[in-house]
Amino acid sequence: MFSEFAYSLGYSGNKLHEKFKINSFSFSAGPVLYFNTSVGIEFLLNYTTENYIGISGRSHRIGFGTGLQIHLEKK
Repeated sequence: MFSEFAYSLGYSGNKLHEKFKINSFSFSAGPVLYFNTSVGIEFLLNYTTENYIGISGRSHRIGFGTGLQIHLEKK
């Protein structure tokens, strides 16, 4: 099982060149299927929420993804 939590703070703008802050929280989780002791493929379900500071707005997203895990082994 793989899980991840992330927070980011950023700045963005629109066509009128107004800048605003964005707070973003994200959580991902899912199983990992290992081919051997070093390599596995992960299947993720992701939820992200963004709060726009300076304008009234909020977004919520659900996504799916895949990834590759490679662990270096020391012998």
